Amino acid sequence: RPKLIDFMKEMGGEMIVKPLHGKGGEGIFHVRQDDRNLFSILEQSTGFGTRWTMAQRYVPAVRKGDKRILLVEGKPLGAVLRVPAEDETRHRRFLRCHSTPPVSAWRSGARRRNPSSGNQPAR
Repeated sequence: RPKLIDFMKEMGGEMIVKPLHGKGGEGIFHVRQDDRNLFSILEQSTGFGTRWTMAQRYVPAVRKGDKRILLVEGKPLGAVLRVPAEDETRHRRFLRCHSTPPVSAWRSGARRRNPSSGNQPAR
C-alpha cells in the first residue's frame, strides 16, 4: 500500500488502479489522494496485499475515448471507439464500430492455423 500511495503522489495525487486478473472494467478505480475511501479501495484492489494490482497515471484526455483496432494475421479486421459514460471511469460503451471486410469474408480463414505463430485461433 505505501508503494501505491507514493506512486499516486508522483502522479500528482490521482491514479487508476486495476487488477491484473480483471476483464471488462471489473475492479477499475480512479482514486485521488483526498478520497476518504482511498485506503479501503486500495485494500480491496490488492486483496489486502495478496494480489498484484496495476497502477497507472490518470490521463484526462481518455474521457474523449480510446480506439481499439482488431488485427487478424496482421490485417485490420475492425475498429472500435470506446468512450466512457459521463458518470463512469470505465470504457464500457462503444460509440462507433467499423468492420472491414465483412465477417463472412474472413470467418473461414480466421479458423485456419497460422503456421508462423503455431497458435490455433479460438472458434
